[in-house]
Amino acid sequence: MNSKAQPSMPVVVGFSCSREFAPTIEEGIIGKYRIARSGEELLLSFIDQWKEGQDHSNPVEESRYFLAWLSLALRARIEYRATKINNVDVDIQGPPKYKEFVNKIDALPSDLEDLHKRLLSLDETLIRQYIRSCLAYQSAVSMLENLPTLAFFLFVVAIECLSNTVIRGGKEQGFVRFIRTYVPTEIAIGKNDEELFTCLLHQAYRYRSGFTHGGESIPEGCLLADKAGYSYVKHYVEGKETYSPGLGWLERVVYTSLIEFLRRQKTTMKPDFDLADLAAEAGIIMVKTKRAVQRGEVATDRNVDIQ
Repeated sequence: MNSKAQPSMPVVVGFSCSREFAPTIEEGIIGKYRIARSGEELLLSFIDQWKEGQDHSNPVEESRYFLAWLSLALRARIEYRATKINNVDVDIQGPPKYKEFVNKIDALPSDLEDLHKRLLSLDETLIRQYIRSCLAYQSAVSMLENLPTLAFFLFVVAIECLSNTVIRGGKEQGFVRFIRTYVPTEIAIGKNDEELFTCLLHQAYRYRSGFTHGGESIPEGCLLADKAGYSYVKHYVEGKETYSPGLGWLERVVYTSLIEFLRRQKTTMKPDFDLADLAAEAGIIMVKTKRAVQRGEVATDRNVDIQ
């Protein structure tokens, strides 16, 4: 037996593709990677071959990187499904599951009608920004498991939609001050540690900026915090002590901030601007007409000049 032989493990990854493969395409070999069909399923397979001196590997993440590249190369929506290494299902190590979003709703919140009235009582600028916050939050929640970095980014954006409007000063400071205004420290982190709470919020904003300006993923510490049920994880990045907030924790802080902001708004008897007015602004494009168009008439490319 060769004691110097490096570990070598077969990896098989199931994935889906929005574009159907023609029956003539049975398999494709790209470098060390093989893609093939197995019934209705698409499979990516490769060997996780360690190099001399290597002490760990992450073939699941490697497969995600390859599939991301393949999505671009094929111009298709590609989604990761599951991984087996040495014929062992390893997805128990996958992204954390957020059970609070699938738990049964036994009753509607008692203040739902009141919150709706307060929403419609916002002035035109604030209701527009608040709905933008809601849209960002909605998108973030849908991405929690599969696209955690994008979800993290959008949770921060959900706050910025309002904080950049109602708080003066820098964007990062506005983000922190907005949340600190509406979320008590003890509720946020379970103890009265103002410095830690502020530190976690600043770190969340830095991760948002890292993604915005360099496409950087959130560190593994954010996901580890969720898996372990912690608000944050202390770890080290390039030898520097770092406190990484959990993605689930950030969601709870953002949710609480947005709801509490709404609860503190005054109600008016007759709103001047509502969701119908806001919706009427969407989907509008200014173009020239080729002929007179009557009010209520459906405009098509035959009566407008768009080319």
